Amino acid sequence: MRIYYLRRHEDVSGNSGCGRVAQVAEFDDGTAVLHWNRGVTPPA
Repeated sequence: MRIYYLRRHEDVSGNSGCGRVAQVAEFDDGTAVLHWNRGVTPPA
């Protein structure tokens, strides 16, 4: 399994924030899951 992070450098809408905004898990069979973070995210 591989873990990835979706990181936003600029929030043009002003709604979602910057930093790690989502996590992606990719399983050995190629299936992937995207999970949107809520609230404050730690700096990477």
